Amino acid sequence: MNKVPLPIDPHLKNITEKILSQVPVILNASPGSGKTTRVPAELLRNLIAQKKTQKIIVIVPKRISALSAATRIAEENGWSLGIDIGYMVRFESKLTAQTQLIFMTDGMFLKKYTDATFMKQVGFLFLDEFHERKSSLDLILGISLEQKILQDDLQIIVMSATMDVQQLKKYFGQAHTIEIQIPPFTVEKNYLPTVQRLACDKDFFEQLKLTTLEAWSKSKKDILIFLPGMREINKAIETLKPCLPQVQMDVLHGSLSLDDQRKIVVKNNHQRRIVLATNVAESSITLPDLDCVIDSGLEKNTQVEKKIGFSRLKLNRISIFSATQREGRAARTNDGLCFKLWHLFDERSMPATIRPEILDSSLHFELLFLASCGVQDFIRFSWLEAPKMSAVQHASKDLISWKLLSHDHHITQLGKLVVASPVNIVNSVLFIELLQTQSTEFTAELIARLDDVDSRFSSIVKTNYANDLERIFDSP
Repeated sequence: MNKVPLPIDPHLKNITEKILSQVPVILNASPGSGKTTRVPAELLRNLIAQKKTQKIIVIVPKRISALSAATRIAEENGWSLGIDIGYMVRFESKLTAQTQLIFMTDGMFLKKYTDATFMKQVGFLFLDEFHERKSSLDLILGISLEQKILQDDLQIIVMSATMDVQQLKKYFGQAHTIEIQIPPFTVEKNYLPTVQRLACDKDFFEQLKLTTLEAWSKSKKDILIFLPGMREINKAIETLKPCLPQVQMDVLHGSLSLDDQRKIVVKNNHQRRIVLATNVAESSITLPDLDCVIDSGLEKNTQVEKKIGFSRLKLNRISIFSATQREGRAARTNDGLCFKLWHLFDERSMPATIRPEILDSSLHFELLFLASCGVQDFIRFSWLEAPKMSAVQHASKDLISWKLLSHDHHITQLGKLVVASPVNIVNSVLFIELLQTQSTEFTAELIARLDDVDSRFSSIVKTNYANDLERIFDSP
């Protein structure tokens, strides 16, 4: 595969020199610049030339991003996928013990972090798409900074299209900052004449239909529609199909299997299509043959319900930053169109940036994970943006009452099992309770459905999880 020149290419030598200096690097580069694929690949070439065997870990927020980036790097450089470069995501890995460049999701890295042997091999840790401010990325940043105290040769590289560089510089104390901004292709923006309503009702889908028909007639290539969730995607297809019966409609959603996501990203024909997606398509991946985006301006976020102390999905407006990211999807390789399903004046009330997830998290997983790493003082942990003390206290109380933590914040045997589970903490606790009265098969299937995880969770439970639980409960 011939390499297509990318804007970041002239900067690779300078970036690599900064990375090898062992001072944390903050790389702020425009979408489509090539930072995700070109920077780690250049670093690997440098290590190979020097006959160094340190591992390079690139953490990306989505499974399909890990697969796509690893595949692209292998093809561009003539490397073998699964040997020279690999990936690790939930339920699927392609690598060997000698693989030097590995793309991982944030969740998978947290599972591997407690493996001391693995971490000793890691020399370079990239946190890509940091602007998403997932709580797991904040957690990884904190534990990596503390790990660097013990492992001085661990290098941390934070990458994004837009982020608060000054906040990160202050956090690190000392860091190299690199800014690479490229002139974007032109995006023609179209707004509605009416204000946005925070609802996906009949009127919303009627407007979506009218906008899609207009977009289909004006655009020349594929259309990407951003919607808040799978329910809205299904309803949109139901609404659009009668109007565009011959048009191929594909779905891109995080709950789909990796194979299904792969088929959408790697287009195998020249037929125009409509791709309906959640924010899984907002960054990291590039859909081929795209010149038009329709943005609902809505997303679903996990927020803690204060009355009950648990998280739930809530429909919200996206940030201005996310809106810019989404419109940019239409202009990665050419000029494009973007239809925004809101009035221009609505942007006055939209948040400027993505709110850090850690500020709205229940903190159940974050604190249990820290305890599994030997951290007992949750307040004094190296948070980039510290959660409220009341939230930390509430989560600690829950974990103690569920017998996952001791009163002095040491993780219990049950806690170790739960933190390693592929489902969230609350559903893991529910699984344990149900297992006392229900069969393993029934309970595993129920929890897999509740947590929206791959059905392979059931077989994993049968071979590992249930046996470990039985051993714990039967022990004196």
